[in-house]
Amino acid sequence: VTPSEAAEFVTIDYLKHKQALLSSLQHVATRIKGRIDGANQRCNAATSNLCANATATLTKRKNNVVMQLQAMSYMAEKRLDNASASLQSKLMLLDTSNPVKILSKGFAVVQKDDMRVKSANDLQPNDQIEVSFVDGKVVAKVEEKL
Repeated sequence: VTPSEAAEFVTIDYLKHKQALLSSLQHVATRIKGRIDGANQRCNAATSNLCANATATLTKRKNNVVMQLQAMSYMAEKRLDNASASLQSKLMLLDTSNPVKILSKGFAVVQKDDMRVKSANDLQPNDQIEVSFVDGKVVAKVEEKL
């Protein structure tokens, strides 16, 4: 075999191997690119899911807070209503037991020696008493017990 013939065999084998290596390299590059693309898609999907989950969690928590605020507002309103009703009741009681109002109905307060007289049995003839009316006081003397 001549050197030229030998060079032809080597060149043909070299070109075949080079072509095979390039083909294998291209195949490996395509597979790597496919895996990278798949990983990117999974990453994008995971990011999208994470955002959706975060949004759902935040929305759920926000709704929870809103419901708690509504419940607290309702309870505060109820307490205010109860306190208002209690205050109204106490004001009415105070108004009905107001001494001026009682005296304006024709009643009087009788005192002897700066002590309130609650019964006719507490008085004797000739006792000096003070009678308070809505518009003033008078001093009187007990003449007799009936």
